[in-house]
Amino acid sequence: REILGKYALPTFIGVVMALSAYAVSLPLLLWMIPVIAGLVLAIPLAMLSSTAAADPQRSRLFNTPEQIAPPKVLLRANELSNSCRRAVGSPRSRTEWLGRAQSLVREYREESGRMRRSDAVPIRPERICKEISEWLPEGGVVLSDTGHSGMWTGQMIRLTRPGQRFLRCAGSLGWAFPATLGAKCALPDRPVIGFSGDGGFYYHLAELETAARFNINAIMLVNNNYALNQEKHLFDSAYKGQQRGRATEMWHFSREVNFAKVAEAMGCVGIRVERPEDIRPALDKALDSNCPAVVEVISDVDAMSKRAWRPSGT
Repeated sequence: REILGKYALPTFIGVVMALSAYAVSLPLLLWMIPVIAGLVLAIPLAMLSSTAAADPQRSRLFNTPEQIAPPKVLLRANELSNSCRRAVGSPRSRTEWLGRAQSLVREYREESGRMRRSDAVPIRPERICKEISEWLPEGGVVLSDTGHSGMWTGQMIRLTRPGQRFLRCAGSLGWAFPATLGAKCALPDRPVIGFSGDGGFYYHLAELETAARFNINAIMLVNNNYALNQEKHLFDSAYKGQQRGRATEMWHFSREVNFAKVAEAMGCVGIRVERPEDIRPALDKALDSNCPAVVEVISDVDAMSKRAWRPSGT
């Protein structure tokens, strides 16, 4: 009876629809379809209801958990639930786990901190990221290109103030500069800085004119090592571990290019940095200019980003 009651309303609606169709003189076939459908549902359900009423044992088929899921499935669900409880563990094991996680964070920061504090010239990319981290104002946004740029920033930039955001590449190499302009258009009242290598910056260099024309006053930091050094391992492999002849011409760029001067020639602010202690003053100057700005930082071509940090002994 409960099952029949559940389907009585759809059956009634079908009949009403059929009568309405007949009233507006629709073809016979169209108004007969809902009636037939309602009967197809109602008749077997009525038979089930009468059978269940006559045999209470069979009526249990509609109420037992085994009818909803086979016993093996229920057993597996219980096992999964118990394993989750064991994983969470006691408050003591939870405290131990947190302590282990905190020790790994400390180990990572101690190891990465050595390069982040480096005073080497040419400048280490880790130091560039440290300067961005400590300079980025509240609500500031950092956008990073793909490849080594994404690896450097993802590992070495730390957000420490409210409202800060980090957006890593959502496209191919060269994404960072146009994305930085887009982010600044979306967030005109927030400091927005992009991070790209010189190889990625070349892709959309012409958009400096766009930034100047519309006064999109974002900051673009170019980690300029005069090379696409993320490709170095490919050429090492191609030359059996020892590049020779003119091999480096395929991934090194001209040292005659000065992105700061290019930016100025296209109507933007251009600042070149060659010493690590000058990075933060350059970022302040770029932000205070209230104009689109390029901060070109000359960095170490031999600096290779690690793919991922791993705890010692693993």
